[in-house]
Amino acid sequence: MKMRALIGVLLLLNAAMLAWQWGALARWGWGPDVGREPERLQQQVRPEAIRFRIPEASDVPAAAASEASAGAAAASDAPAVVTAKEASAAQDAAEAASAAARAARKRAKAAAAAAAAAESP
Repeated sequence: MKMRALIGVLLLLNAAMLAWQWGALARWGWGPDVGREPERLQQQVRPEAIRFRIPEASDVPAAAASEASAGAAAASDAPAVVTAKEASAAQDAAEAASAAARAARKRAKAAAAAAAAAESP
């Protein structure tokens, strides 16, 4: 019987906490702290200096950019213009090539270590 009473009290406390957290008791002054801090806006240092920009083709690594521009130049005689999607694909290709090179170096090191272990008595 004690356990049932304890569970009932805990359920009531959870329901009260949920009502408090959702602000149901705010009209009586029992609401949670809303966490607004307008003074932080005044503490910002030069917020107008923040600029958002779309990466251009010049931001792509050189190898990927030359690969993408070579493909675009071969497709047409017009000046090569690399779109963001093409630049992203070129960057993904460059990252994949880099990962493949790292894996090849790991395999070469493992083979060298195995050869050295086989030669030692």
